[in-house]
Amino acid sequence: MLMPVKDNYFIKWLHAGLYKDAEFLESHSSENFLKEPDIRRLMKSKYGMGGFVITEFDKPIGYTIYEQSKNLLEVVNLVVHQDYRRRGVATLLMDRLATRKKWYSMQLCVRESNLSAQLFFSNKGFVATGVNRRYFEDHFLDVVKIEDGYNFRKDKA
Repeated sequence: MLMPVKDNYFIKWLHAGLYKDAEFLESHSSENFLKEPDIRRLMKSKYGMGGFVITEFDKPIGYTIYEQSKNLLEVVNLVVHQDYRRRGVATLLMDRLATRKKWYSMQLCVRESNLSAQLFFSNKGFVATGVNRRYFEDHFLDVVKIEDGYNFRKDKA
């Protein structure tokens, strides 16, 4: 039996049976979204990849993918369904990531245009550490959109 993390929210490990749920969440994000094969490929790309899905009962409302190496935990992707933003869902996912063992620093990269994510991570104690020029590349039909990414880092207290 799953234990709720808050009210009727439950967190599960992200596994192949939940990749469709992650794709559903991606399709409701404002950015160029990942499809199920992309998520599958990402999860199998390196040793140390993991993730969580948060649900309201059985409805997926957010998910994250991370890569954990020796002392570093990198948040590769974090998506919250647009109807559940500003309800603490991303905080619950970040709190769950913080319980992962053997990390001393957590890092991630946020799109230049995603001001709400930049503010969210700043409020969670992350510090901007640099810029990755031309880091995000999105392909839309005949148009390619390239955007810088801001690096954020948080050291374990």
